[in-house]
Amino acid sequence: MRLKIASRQSDLAKIQSYTVAAALCRAQSNIEIEFEFRLSFGDRHLDIPMDGAQEKGLFTQDFYEGLKAGQFDMVIHSWKDLPVESRPGTSVVATLPRADVRDLLLVKKTSCEKKKWQVLSSSPRRSYNLQSTLGKLFPGEPRIEFAPIRGNILTRLNKLMDSKGDALILAKAAMDRLLEAREAEFAQCQKAVRQILSSCNWSVLPLAINPAAAAQGALAIEIADNRPELVELLKKIQCQNTFDEAQRERQILASYGGGCHQKIGVTVLHRDYGEILILRGLTDSGTQLNQISLQRDFYSKHWQAREEEMFPVPSSLSQWYERRPIHLPTPDPSKGVWVARAEAFPKQWQDQQFNVIWTSGLKSWQSLARRGIWVNGCAESMGEQEDPRVETLCGQRIQWLKLTHQDGYRGKIPVLATYQLKPKQPPPLLEAKTYFYWMSGSSFKRAQKLYPGIIANSFHGCGPGNTFRILQKQVSAERLRLFLNYDDWYMSLTKGEQEDG
Repeated sequence: MRLKIASRQSDLAKIQSYTVAAALCRAQSNIEIEFEFRLSFGDRHLDIPMDGAQEKGLFTQDFYEGLKAGQFDMVIHSWKDLPVESRPGTSVVATLPRADVRDLLLVKKTSCEKKKWQVLSSSPRRSYNLQSTLGKLFPGEPRIEFAPIRGNILTRLNKLMDSKGDALILAKAAMDRLLEAREAEFAQCQKAVRQILSSCNWSVLPLAINPAAAAQGALAIEIADNRPELVELLKKIQCQNTFDEAQRERQILASYGGGCHQKIGVTVLHRDYGEILILRGLTDSGTQLNQISLQRDFYSKHWQAREEEMFPVPSSLSQWYERRPIHLPTPDPSKGVWVARAEAFPKQWQDQQFNVIWTSGLKSWQSLARRGIWVNGCAESMGEQEDPRVETLCGQRIQWLKLTHQDGYRGKIPVLATYQLKPKQPPPLLEAKTYFYWMSGSSFKRAQKLYPGIIANSFHGCGPGNTFRILQKQVSAERLRLFLNYDDWYMSLTKGEQEDG
């Protein structure tokens, strides 16, 4: 069986086509692949503004017409480049496992201490969602100004280094794919990219403030509708989970009236505990979007509460322990440190440059930034089981250390205890409380010891990290629910009361 695969002729587009071809050859042995790489209309006309590029089909229309004319058998796209509306005569019928959906920020090391950064990106989504939030993630809280940029990855990286720009934002999936390519033809480009990376600090931007473009990180395999034999072949390499996520994101984007010209980011994540939807931006009609939700099936009288029944509440986030630092020598800086909470990063390490600094959540990231520490990313309160996926950027496997207290949960990451807990006296009062949210397993264990009857007969919530694993062993399934974070728990439980009011 002989197939012709077409795509744009950039290095990234070629890599994506080679990846699909390799998957097909592994799935069926009697396949011969021919490639056709060509410039798209958008590649030939770099003067055309990027606003509305998706709707105009700047990067895909040429291939759509060639596919309908039978010039090739399939086209490989970055799915986010396709119009959200279906096109008559062709269909996207398959995809491969999704790459990292997040955006990557590169900042020239010579610019890191500047009070104002010019950030290169032509994405309305990025500029809207990050204009007021990006600076808070970095030491000195720099003011942000966006400037447009066009070109392939290496072109944009070179423009960053050769221009007055201070920073560049691009899809992390694109950078990962380029650096991971094994074909010799990309070696020179990879060397140039590595050299530029060495001149920059980088951070993987959190989805909570910067959800991705719809279908970002996913490949789209488009074929003509009259090729059922290709549908059957492509089923062998299909990643249904990625396909469903990408389709759902595109449907959500389409429901607001358009594509990538809109200032809207939308990301759907499937985890073993449910589907997470992150939606943020501004519609053309002026509606602000800001939603982070976990699909639920438990809205019932047992999971609705009045504030007086809940612990803790926003006006009184009581703490169970004081934290006392343990003075330690600085560990090997080649390690990656996973910071369970900002206080776990010792003050005497303030100027230490580790290979990677990763935090458990966004609040810890911002706290460290206020202390002058550069953070490379966070787990967004989803637990240490969330793979940072930064080995490709670092060019090596990362050996992680989790910074936490001396009795902290021992999970998959080796622990380095940087502080100890001393119980606060008197402890919080829990009488008349029935609904609890636990931010740590140690707090739950102390409450269980002090108030065994109350804890046994109450309803408990926590985030999807190690605290959930601890509670699962102590709390019955009907009395335990997982939430994305404290705010999610509070809003979910008071929803019925608010609606009644």
